[in-house]
Amino acid sequence: MTSMNVCPKCGQVDQIQKLTAIVSAGTHRTVGTIATYGRTNVYNRDFEYTGNAYSSSSTQVNTVARTELTQKLSPPQRPNQPIKPSDDVGTIEIVIGLIISTLILCVIAFSIDSWLWMGVSCIAVPAVIGVLIGWLTLPKSQEREERYQLMMKEYLEILPQWEKMHKQWEQMYYCYRDDVVFIPGRETYAKPDDIEKLYIRA
Repeated sequence: MTSMNVCPKCGQVDQIQKLTAIVSAGTHRTVGTIATYGRTNVYNRDFEYTGNAYSSSSTQVNTVARTELTQKLSPPQRPNQPIKPSDDVGTIEIVIGLIISTLILCVIAFSIDSWLWMGVSCIAVPAVIGVLIGWLTLPKSQEREERYQLMMKEYLEILPQWEKMHKQWEQMYYCYRDDVVFIPGRETYAKPDDIEKLYIRA
């Protein structure tokens, strides 16, 4: 370890450790299955013991546990990338509308016993209904796309800032003696709760 990595508060190197190592050692993931078994005594209406009833259950476990210090020293959270809205939403609505309208026409045709009327209606009416549904859902699709583009623009503006902060975090050290975080080569330091003060965002 070079002299450059000394704690700026105490000037020592024997109690410092890189944040990446602390977070890695203080994070524990548990993945598995918890099985539970039970036994219950069974009685009849006269309260006479008749035997045992057995039960079992299993629960899938996928958890991440972090120490209190690890939580404070964790890296800046990456911004969530917006999910592009599906182009199939309007199509699905149109198909559902066509199916429903066709079923209604079949019921009407069967009740009046006019299959000729049904043949013409099953072509013309669903087509009109499909166009109407598509026209009604078009503004919603455009609204979803505009909202997505706006969120994507904000995401692309924030992402470079997060990348810069994350690179700074990877350089940080923690001094166990003084309970401070610092970046080697700088005179400034901060408590784990105030780690945000060390980031240079400009």
